[in-house]
Amino acid sequence: MLENFGVFRREDKMQTQLEVIDTLRERYDRGVHVEDQGNVFNSDLTQAIELGFCLDLAACMVQAGIARNESRGAHSRPYDYPTVTTSTSSGTRSAAGTATATRRCSATSPSA
Repeated sequence: MLENFGVFRREDKMQTQLEVIDTLRERYDRGVHVEDQGNVFNSDLTQAIELGFCLDLAACMVQAGIARNESRGAHSRPYDYPTVTTSTSSGTRSAAGTATATRRCSATSPSA
């Protein structure tokens, strides 16, 4: 994940990471060896189950990253979308870093 899905993301690297995750999922689905056969506090079994959950989460993150075609916050795609302008409720920001601030507030005063 660190190599192909870091802060600055590219479509080709995200596709590569999705293939890596799919390969790991296939290996996981073939079976994970759990040495501890105990019924109480079986941390080996817990780790094996959590590994499957981590693979699910990684696949979701990469698929969401591929679907998102903008740069915002911790998701940055400056190579794939260098001139994308995005609008938010607090303003507009372009990939070049220029911003136009607009404030929309629909708050009402509290009633007594």
